[in-house]
Amino acid sequence: MRVWMLVAVLSQVPVVALADDAASKAAALRQKGQDFIRAGDTQAALKSLREAERLDPKNPDNARALAGCLARLGNFPEAAKYYRKFLEVAPPDDPSVPAIRKALQDYETADQPSPGAQSKNPSSTRPAHAPEEPAESAEDADAAKDALARHDVAAARRIAQKELRNGNNAAAIRLFTEIEAQNPKDPDNERALAGAYARSGDYDNAAVHYRKFLEIAPPNDPTVPAIRQALRDYKSSK
Repeated sequence: MRVWMLVAVLSQVPVVALADDAASKAAALRQKGQDFIRAGDTQAALKSLREAERLDPKNPDNARALAGCLARLGNFPEAAKYYRKFLEVAPPDDPSVPAIRKALQDYETADQPSPGAQSKNPSSTRPAHAPEEPAESAEDADAAKDALARHDVAAARRIAQKELRNGNNAAAIRLFTEIEAQNPKDPDNERALAGAYARSGDYDNAAVHYRKFLEIAPPNDPTVPAIRQALRDYKSSK
């Protein structure tokens, strides 16, 4: 880098200035997008964050913010794409990396059909940005009821994750809450329930369950630092 600068110093100066200007504009747009999110205008936030990412595509903060905004809108496939992009460019010591890796693993698990099961309601997949949540299929409701009756937490959680994947936050919250009643000391379920509330836009209840998660999570859980930071950010934004 230093050799190249010495060889082409005259041409590098304007390039650096342009890069700095783009990064500065992107940072301002990212802040504007976060302000829109706090105000409840997620579509306006998406527009600002897309422009920030376009101006500074190698900035991990832009990719992470855009992914979070897309997740709030229920567009989980595109959110996952930008979370993967974040992981490609984020510093290895970024405290949010473990939580995002875990979230992607959960998303990919939820995207897999249950063994031997086929959807009888293909229209239940939520279109990107659709304002209404799809109705929970009778098949999934029966399967969830059966799993809970058998105290099969893993099966019930898979169904709840599937509901999240389909954009049915209300059904997922109900299922995770019923799992919590059976297993109140399960940190994975508290984290999943908090995430479901966050996806539905209920950040107060999300914070409640993230705090419950922190109370019972193992000290070496890799998602703890990022969740602590998210709670601090949420508190400061209120």
